[in-house]
Amino acid sequence: MADLRWWVEPTPFGLLTITSGDLGVQRIALDGSLPANGIEDCDTEVQDQLQEYFAGERRAFTVPFDLSSVRGPASLVILETLARTVPAGTLISYGELAERAGHPGAARAVGQAMAHNPVPILVPCHRVIGANGVIGGFGWGLEAKRWMLANEGVTWL
Repeated sequence: MADLRWWVEPTPFGLLTITSGDLGVQRIALDGSLPANGIEDCDTEVQDQLQEYFAGERRAFTVPFDLSSVRGPASLVILETLARTVPAGTLISYGELAERAGHPGAARAVGQAMAHNPVPILVPCHRVIGANGVIGGFGWGLEAKRWMLANEGVTWL
């Protein structure tokens, strides 16, 4: 098993700490925390794709991510559905995502899955909004959510 790797990546809205392991990116955090273990070593493929995204040159990611830390099968299905079916430049409501993931009426479960998403950007929880079109919350703050949506071509927010 390879060592856990981490590095800090600058963005237009703050410093991200990215943690990567054998199965891919495990965590992307804007909270300034550093992993308790692992080595400081950049995954250049992930770094390149993130830098291209922040420069407006990439709309989809091809790097693997690891959702093994996600608790509960419903949350895992919701996050996988989001990553697979909601491309850059599009938005989806909590209720629509619940239905698409096979859990109709479970908008609150979608909200919980978004709040515990370990790899925002790669699993694009910033693309989930309220049914009434309200931008809603985002763990990294609304400024970051608006920036990412505008970077993807969503301009009405």
